[in-house]
Amino acid sequence: MRNFPPSLVKTTEGQDFWDDCKKLLHVVQANELGNEEFRNIQKYIDKNLHDAITNGKIPTADYEEPASLAVGRTTTRSQQVFEKFSTPGPLLDIYERQRQHAKDKTGSALTIATDVTMERFYIDPDDSQKRANVLQTSRGSLYFPGEDKPNIILATGAIPSCTVVLNSVPEQSGRAGSRLLGHFLTRRCAFPNDPQGPGWTATEGTRDRC
Repeated sequence: MRNFPPSLVKTTEGQDFWDDCKKLLHVVQANELGNEEFRNIQKYIDKNLHDAITNGKIPTADYEEPASLAVGRTTTRSQQVFEKFSTPGPLLDIYERQRQHAKDKTGSALTIATDVTMERFYIDPDDSQKRANVLQTSRGSLYFPGEDKPNIILATGAIPSCTVVLNSVPEQSGRAGSRLLGHFLTRRCAFPNDPQGPGWTATEGTRDRC
């Protein structure tokens, strides 16, 4: 986490931080997906990588492990082998949890604004910590006077987040977006040379479906 704020780095050192993250994102390892074909392919790949690393054939690798994937929870209406992680469900769960906390006076409610776009923020020139005190949105500006300033989390994807930063802090134009990397679609199909190899169970139509 090079160049991350010290406060955020300290937060990640908490005992339950990463476990809570995995629970929120519903992280599942590829060899634990609820589909026999995926599991067997992953086990076959893992074994080959493990043997290659153990025998020194991949000197730059220290270890191998199945990919950790954020996946959606399976429902009775699911039509795919597994669904990609989707934000609305967990977000509404947090909303309901915070609503109950506010009702019990043990926390604050979460407010969600819909049909609104954040365009930029303004930094308080008198604040030594350079915190924002105005959020400009498509539905008007939000002003946070005094010490009641928000912590802004840019979690809208690479390009929208860079846009907000460049609109708000033009002097960051040399950094924001300079290492932009992304893709809109990736699809991979993997098949071992030996379809009857260890850990692999071929089924009718597997290749066609992929």
